[in-house]
Amino acid sequence: MKIDLWKYLVCTQFGHEDEVKKAIESGRVEVNGEVIKNPYFKIDYKKDKVKVDGVEEKPPKKLVYYAFNKPQKLKMDLSHNKKTKETILGDILREFPHKVLPIDTLDYYSEGLMILTNDPELLSSKANNLEKTYILKVVGRVNNEELAKMRKGGKVPSGFFKPKIIRRLSLSKSGKHTFLELKTNSNKGKLIREFFLRYNHPILKMKRTKIEKVSLGDLPKLAYRELTKKEIESLKKSEGGNS
Repeated sequence: MKIDLWKYLVCTQFGHEDEVKKAIESGRVEVNGEVIKNPYFKIDYKKDKVKVDGVEEKPPKKLVYYAFNKPQKLKMDLSHNKKTKETILGDILREFPHKVLPIDTLDYYSEGLMILTNDPELLSSKANNLEKTYILKVVGRVNNEELAKMRKGGKVPSGFFKPKIIRRLSLSKSGKHTFLELKTNSNKGKLIREFFLRYNHPILKMKRTKIEKVSLGDLPKLAYRELTKKEIESLKKSEGGNS
């Protein structure tokens, strides 16, 4: 199972992203006896031996998993103490009891469920195959004919997108907006937004409510909770799909 070198060192609790990358780029990190200065160098964490300053960094003994409620306009920047008035994820992660990373991303204007962990397996490409559920608020009324076309998928500037499931939930009180439920294995917010623009129904609000069997529920914004054993198993056992 391949993972970026810098992510692996966060998992081992060596340091946060900026600390780890600095150590790698300064030549302090070896993989199988060879100095590696590229933070994005792929390693097999089950086979490769990683050392920092000559000391081996082994996989974490305690694996932790958190559900986190990301609000809109939270930057996914994992660094620390940047001169900005905006809230960034990197500062929030430093308040957690363990050093963790998100298994995937939500774009700046999206909100909802994120999974944070120090488990190298989930921080590999496996996250791309997990089923994710979104509640969307889009401009205009989406009729049955349009839904049928959407279910077939379509090409957009960022690639091809086909929903696993899409269904209409309701109309807004004004009747000018439609609420939809979308299930997909894609974690590319830009791709999803372009898809709805293709049908002249731009997304006004995009909220992720579920990843596999992990539900956001009533978790407050910026709050987190530990996952249950069953929730963790659903993430690890899922084979996902290609949507």
